[in-house]
Amino acid sequence: MGPWGNLRVAKIDNEVVQAEIGMTVQLTNTSYPFHYHTSQEIYMRLTKPKCAADNRYMVMDWKNDEFTYHKTDDNQVVSIDGKDNRWQKWFIQQNNRDQWLAYIGSNFIHAFEVKSHCD
Repeated sequence: MGPWGNLRVAKIDNEVVQAEIGMTVQLTNTSYPFHYHTSQEIYMRLTKPKCAADNRYMVMDWKNDEFTYHKTDDNQVVSIDGKDNRWQKWFIQQNNRDQWLAYIGSNFIHAFEVKSHCD
């Protein structure tokens, strides 16, 4: 919810809302795809994984050399070359003890993987 969310809220008690609040639940053995947007985000893990490999994420600036960027008058397109599975090296493991929050800056490309077992 917020001024740009699915539930549009411009004011609360005559105070202008300048933030968005949202929630996504990700099931185990799923991936949250590569994406980016202007809104900044904080992702919070709600459950403790069995091992660090259960939760992996990636955050990269869209201006990184790994991506191809094209801008037109109407939109922006960032292409990701996934050949040779090199994109998997971009993911890092979340530490079980103290990495339960992840901050994502504006227009940073990010994605998440959640597994249900330890490799």
